[in-house]
Amino acid sequence: MSYDSLLVALLLFAFVLLCFNIYCIRQLNKTREALNKAQEALNKVQELLMAYAEFGEKVRQYICKEKEREGGQR
Repeated sequence: MSYDSLLVALLLFAFVLLCFNIYCIRQLNKTREALNKAQEALNKVQELLMAYAEFGEKVRQYICKEKEREGGQR
């Protein structure tokens, strides 16, 4: 095997590695974007759950106050 053919083989190998690297980076970027969108959705769900919990606590307090009023009126 001559040096020319070895050089061509090495250059071809380097080119294939470069293409594979570019492909992997693009896939990682797509994955990162998807994870960012999922994180945003989870943040919105968390906000909704917190609002629901606050509302539930207010309803519970209201019911307790109403029961106390009814108990005091009897």
